[in-house]
Amino acid sequence: MLPWMDQTQQSLTVRPACAADGPAIDRLLRSALHTHTHSDWRSPIDWIGRSPAFVAENRYGPAGCLITSTDSPPSAWVRAAAATIDAPAAVVMNKLLSASLDALAGQGISSLAAMPTAAWLGPVLDALGFTVVEQVETWVKDGLTAPRPGAGAIQVRPAKAAEMVILAVIEQAAFAPRWQLSAETLALAWSQAATFTVAEQNGRITGFQFSQSEGDRAHLVRLAIDPIVQRTGVGTRLLADGLSRCAALGLTHISLNTQSDNLASHRLYAAFGFHRSGHPLPVWERQV
Repeated sequence: MLPWMDQTQQSLTVRPACAADGPAIDRLLRSALHTHTHSDWRSPIDWIGRSPAFVAENRYGPAGCLITSTDSPPSAWVRAAAATIDAPAAVVMNKLLSASLDALAGQGISSLAAMPTAAWLGPVLDALGFTVVEQVETWVKDGLTAPRPGAGAIQVRPAKAAEMVILAVIEQAAFAPRWQLSAETLALAWSQAATFTVAEQNGRITGFQFSQSEGDRAHLVRLAIDPIVQRTGVGTRLLADGLSRCAALGLTHISLNTQSDNLASHRLYAAFGFHRSGHPLPVWERQV
């Protein structure tokens, strides 16, 4: 670290964020030169008190913040980060990250991930010891027609609030830890979803999907299949039914995100008329 950077870091104090910091952090995330937010079903402020969150301050006031989420241990995500113009972003983030890693380790978290959409954050993560572990692509489809309905023997119905614990078990089996959603978060998603359905075979839930909507557009947030029945038509059935339900709501376009190396999903989405859009986003991660 250069001498002037060391001096800048020494002038910063870092402390845990508390509920009373919410308005100041909200202003920081809206107005700071360097900002990052990772959308989910809670606002960044909602994570304060639930998961490690820290504020950096200098003599002028708040100079940065770092809010993480620990929804599905042992992985955590960077949900929000900010640094003001009068404090170099790498210096602010370095001090905030040090405090955050200590707190995360104390909660049994072993890895911290981030998916930056702003150009400033990638180089900072690189400098702070994060590495790119995968890429996430956006796929889109105009129109909500499905080429086939899928196997009729697979029943699809709306999910029930009481079933989120069951769906969380499918999450744990189907996805890497960093992508898993807890039953609590699934319940939040259920309460806000445009469509949320489960596939059922012989009285057993074998998969689920849910979508959100904005204007005339849907976004397929989740298509999760129990690995025991993958490649047996459950995904096809859920996707076809989900498109039909979105169309019935008056939606006309749909998008989704998927990992660049998830070739099985690519084949399914391509068969339904989805195509890649834009550039992949890197997922960065470092050990705690």
